[in-house]
Amino acid sequence: MVLEVATDRLEASETAARHLHAAVVNDIAENHRASLVLSGGSTPLECYRHLGNLEVPWRNVAITLSDERWVPPSDSQSNAGMLAQSLFVNDAANATFVPLWTDKPMPEDALTEIATAIDEQLPRPFSAVLLGMGSDGHFASLFPDAENLANGLDLNTPAICLAARTAASPVPRISLTLATLINCRELVLLIFGTEKRAVLEAAAAGESELPIAALLTQDSKPVRVIWAP
Repeated sequence: MVLEVATDRLEASETAARHLHAAVVNDIAENHRASLVLSGGSTPLECYRHLGNLEVPWRNVAITLSDERWVPPSDSQSNAGMLAQSLFVNDAANATFVPLWTDKPMPEDALTEIATAIDEQLPRPFSAVLLGMGSDGHFASLFPDAENLANGLDLNTPAICLAARTAASPVPRISLTLATLINCRELVLLIFGTEKRAVLEAAAAGESELPIAALLTQDSKPVRVIWAP
């Protein structure tokens, strides 16, 4: 884990955006294409607004989410809807977006379809992955109370994504697996607040069995943590 401490949340958001930008630009220069996996929630909003204003050949970039609630993009809970309002404005609207939602009744019904779309449209290793973390130690939609959490954290699973259910969410979710998320060139974790930093440090020290501990203690990909009070 590499910890970068910002003076405030805006600085942290801009720092995260610069890391994502550098990873994308470098990948396009080397491979003519780039891919991003982005988190939902409110924490990365300013990061996405800043990233959307940076110069990027967006037509060469494919983007998906780390996780999604099983709701259409028009729903206020949708992470895809949040991206549409924060990142996919101006030139960034030219990026290819691979959603983690379909009109199938449940996420289990669409896992193969979504995994195939990711395989076909997002080059791997991903250029960069941006994650957040809840105070309960979850990242993506890998929650402590999920019955299939072990599958989601299994570094040897071939599964790209899985359905996720948690008491913290009134609707089903879909999440990329840990094995999928760490298949990237740059892995960034953006978190705010003293409570989350305490959870983070306990996990990094091996004093926690929360999902975030699996992310921080895996030895395949270093995690760049950007934190602000």
